[in-house]
Amino acid sequence: MGGSPAEPELVELAKTNRIEVHFFGVEEISNENWSLLDLNHQTPLNGHGFDFVLCSQVLEHIWHVPNAFLNFNRLLRIGGHLWVACPFSNFYHGSPDFYSTGYSPNFIDANAKESGFQRITSGFHGTRRDYVARHLLNIWLTEKQIMHPMTSYYGIPGSFFNKIFFNFRVIPYKFLLLISSKKNLGDIFSATESYGLYRK
Repeated sequence: MGGSPAEPELVELAKTNRIEVHFFGVEEISNENWSLLDLNHQTPLNGHGFDFVLCSQVLEHIWHVPNAFLNFNRLLRIGGHLWVACPFSNFYHGSPDFYSTGYSPNFIDANAKESGFQRITSGFHGTRRDYVARHLLNIWLTEKQIMHPMTSYYGIPGSFFNKIFFNFRVIPYKFLLLISSKKNLGDIFSATESYGLYRK
């Protein structure tokens, strides 16, 4: 939902299972299985009975979250599962619209329950290092940057000069990242992502 073939979750699923994937998105991608679905409005979705709906990093781009969950319900067969992941604490970013810097697991649970889902599990996670990078530098760290903040290059949009200048400017902040924990502490002060798994 709102994703592409490069989504990390889909890459992992493809390693272990033979799955047929259909993409429903709020912005166009180049894929033969892609269909536009405006999650902000209740949409008739006849003829669908998917086993699993994956919605990762999309809710913050939706202005009517309750309707999004009703659409998830309509896409699934009875007994199907919904996985939702979204920012718990983030910064402004496009693609194509942006409405929230994050939602708590309670918010996701309440919308899922209201739309007829049974909660299996939900929660939040994150590292202090990732939290500091998002709120101090407004960047998402790669796995390499999380492990080695001092020696990593920090790519940002813009000209070559801007990229080089940014990487020199953040050298002092890299020390702060280095002394910030890279372990998932499971506390609200380090959380950057919320998630939930639900059954229809």
